[in-house]
Amino acid sequence: MSSVGASAGKAVRVGLSQIIKQMSDSRLTGRLTAIMKQINLEDTANPRGQRSIEISAYQNLIAGINFNINVSLSGIFNAPYTLTNNTARDSATFTVPAFNPASLVNAPAGATHFRLVNAIVGISDWAYNPATSSYEPTDPTLNSLSDISYSAYLPLNATTPATTVTTNLPGTPTMTATVSVLNCIGIEFYQQVGGNYYLFAQGNALRCDTVF
Repeated sequence: MSSVGASAGKAVRVGLSQIIKQMSDSRLTGRLTAIMKQINLEDTANPRGQRSIEISAYQNLIAGINFNINVSLSGIFNAPYTLTNNTARDSATFTVPAFNPASLVNAPAGATHFRLVNAIVGISDWAYNPATSSYEPTDPTLNSLSDISYSAYLPLNATTPATTVTTNLPGTPTMTATVSVLNCIGIEFYQQVGGNYYLFAQGNALRCDTVF
């Protein structure tokens, strides 16, 4: 089962590969695999070795996971926000009212700016295929399909204006009932030197906030 859980968990990491390196810890792969195994064990309709991984039925087990267990988003970013998704489930909007970073952002020393991150990734359920004696995603074309969007570079020493970050899955796909969409939000820190912004290797945070 471990290889199946690893494959399902890898779909999350592949979809978020653009930002996963600076947002995760070394044990993320193991934590995602464990969640997928837990979901697999919930299937009592199929025999052992052929149980499905019905992520769509147990979305609550993924929602709330911090990609870096040592840097929780709630410990870094405390501004109020809302997340909304459309009925087609191919778009999500991260809305943050104006706020003061000095009191609501716990930035690493040396950082001058930050960016807010809004990411969505489609994750398919997985099922055993007797014909191939292997596990396969029920919707391979939608599995790991993703979009990642960013706010502007925002200064830490000034009030942040109302900010909206919208993500849209590419190709306006038709989402199926066996595909879940993970909506992940986060914050990245930068140091401005001249006209360039240099990303911090540590202190960034990403959380799977909702699954729809």
